Amino acid sequence: MRIAIDARLNAYRRGGIPEYTRQLLQAMALEEPRSTFISLQHRDQQRPLVQQPNVKRRTVLTPPHHRLEQWALPAELLRDPPDLLHCPDFVVPLRRRFSAVATIHDLAFIHFPEILDDNARRYYAQVKDSVHSADAVIAVSEATRKDMVNLLELPAERIDLVYEAASPFFSPIELAEDASNTIGGHELRNNRFVLFVSTIEPRKNLPMLLHALKISRERYPERDYRLVVAGSKGWRYQPIFDTVKELALGDVVHFVGGVSNDELRWLYNACRIYVNPSLYEGFGLPALEALACGAPSLISNTSSLPELVGDSAILLPPTSSEAWADALDALWADDDRRAELRAKGPRQASNFSWQKAAKQTLAIYRRVLGLPEAPPTPQAQLEPEPSKLVVPSRDEPLTIESTLDKQSPAKLDGRPDQAVAAELAQSAETAQAGETTLIAELPTSQTEAASGAAQALKARNCLRCRTPMQPAQLQPASQLLLDGQEPRQLQAIYCPNCGSVELVAA
Repeated sequence: MRIAIDARLNAYRRGGIPEYTRQLLQAMALEEPRSTFISLQHRDQQRPLVQQPNVKRRTVLTPPHHRLEQWALPAELLRDPPDLLHCPDFVVPLRRRFSAVATIHDLAFIHFPEILDDNARRYYAQVKDSVHSADAVIAVSEATRKDMVNLLELPAERIDLVYEAASPFFSPIELAEDASNTIGGHELRNNRFVLFVSTIEPRKNLPMLLHALKISRERYPERDYRLVVAGSKGWRYQPIFDTVKELALGDVVHFVGGVSNDELRWLYNACRIYVNPSLYEGFGLPALEALACGAPSLISNTSSLPELVGDSAILLPPTSSEAWADALDALWADDDRRAELRAKGPRQASNFSWQKAAKQTLAIYRRVLGLPEAPPTPQAQLEPEPSKLVVPSRDEPLTIESTLDKQSPAKLDGRPDQAVAAELAQSAETAQAGETTLIAELPTSQTEAASGAAQALKARNCLRCRTPMQPAQLQPASQLLLDGQEPRQLQAIYCPNCGSVELVAA
């Protein structure tokens, strides 16, 4: 299959649809090595979205949401058209010479039309025609599928349900009891704050939560409840800041803005309680990330959230500040209940994975194209021929993590280990800039000797995100030389999810 993925939005935004696009493309490329995936990226984003041998970056000039994209994008694809185009941003080309699949994340633009400006209103007005034109339509939750049936008049049998997932990066981490972190200019202490994560906008229902916080603080002033709000400003956010001022909560509500993945994982793990009082969600990825990290959670009982969290969180009506204050007070004081929820959360989150989403989405592609089911992919083996170390694209700087013994003077091929690590980092940055870089390659004569160690390394999980590591190969064969010891063969492994690279002495 030659599958094009419309990733133009990734040049302008992070999170949400761009994160869905990146994670799904990465998982599908790993799941389906026989197929070619074409990442359609706007010229403003030169870095490849995903670095895999079967993913090709293709520059397109048509900006996302452009008023002429219904004509311009198909025209750009006339040269070397794909078998199928997947549009994760709701709208497919209505006139096209290839099959098309659309993903619908939510229908917030229908439930809350006031959130749209004129350009957004014009763009989302195409969605109904788009889903009726598409060869297949994916909904990311059962709630969104029901919305599509009721509001877009699309038969339920034409809609495929494929859940999103949290990145494997989000997982429980060990924190010292007195751990603290400064994020967004605020010093935060482990187990001493309530966490809210989302764009700051009306449908996220922050004013109700602020009123609940006010009630709880008046009931139990000695608990010193604090609320951390992690997320960028969306639309119509000023009334939310006005509510903070009116309720005199300015000293205890900390707006830390948009945060990095490392900061976000720390927040999920360090919060005493995570809260999601949203009025409407198409999926609710922050809630799933919080569960994956083991955060005891209070969640709104609306739209997709109940099917997402199951019994691993406490569900509440989003309109009652009294009910939220009662639940907050009870959970804050109940160590056993919080421990129970901390254990349940990761188990619930494990029901959702990008690998599962990739398999289901690939099955939809095959059905649309009239292809048989794919045969099982053989387990990758360490081949005598050279293989390439491909480092996935990331928005954050890549880190090189070395397991070399730092207590002894170490040299690699006569050079200090720091120099080799710097060389690897430079090569990884080159790969991120768009080139496939051959960082390491073992001569054939040494492959058999290294195969046992390489097989063992396959079982090793990434130190950063716990994804299973993949073996790479070194060129030339490198050894770790320590005073008074036999030379030790070096192996390279990398993480296909976060791009971290490790050198391991076999």
